[in-house]
Amino acid sequence: MPADKEARPLASPWKEFLTELDGMLDEPLELHCIGGFVFTYFYGLPRTTGDIDYYTAIPVNLNLDEVAGQGSPLHTKHGVWLHRVAVANLPEDYATRLTDMAPGGFNDLRLLVPDPYVGFTYQNQNSS
Repeated sequence: MPADKEARPLASPWKEFLTELDGMLDEPLELHCIGGFVFTYFYGLPRTTGDIDYYTAIPVNLNLDEVAGQGSPLHTKHGVWLHRVAVANLPEDYATRLTDMAPGGFNDLRLLVPDPYVGFTYQNQNSS
């Protein structure tokens, strides 16, 4: 999170989508988010993306494409979806520098983002 920014409430449709996803979880889920959703949230940019890009999901055994991916019932209902970024270059130690986007906002879901000083590049193979 930018050092001079405080956590802000999630806007629609993100809030409703993520709240419903959180309610569907049987165990804690940690998403390491990158991309347009992060910039929209932290910097208040207009919504220009329909997906929430994530680099890592922990645990990895959840079928997030089926539950909340493009074409899922959650996507159809809320117009946004989760998208696993297939190609990304993050520093080896990026996981030690993650910030919770919505601390205490969900029961089982944690949205984590690299600090702004973690340099990374990624390619979104499915443009949104």
